[in-house]
Amino acid sequence: AWEAAGCARCLLPDELTGASLASEVLRLVNDRPSLARMSAAARARHRPEAAQRLAEWCLSAAQRRRRS
Repeated sequence: AWEAAGCARCLLPDELTGASLASEVLRLVNDRPSLARMSAAARARHRPEAAQRLAEWCLSAAQRRRRS
């Protein structure tokens, strides 16, 4: 989802190596316009309450499981 929204670049497990990661990081460091677009896209998706909501959901699910 993050890659589709333009916030991230996903490296698939079969293409992930130290060299490929370093290459991608260097590409982004040297491509400020792409990095700025990714940053803007990430800010647009920012959900400051997401961690809290996820934690509450996990606790709720655990409590329901304990009751059953």
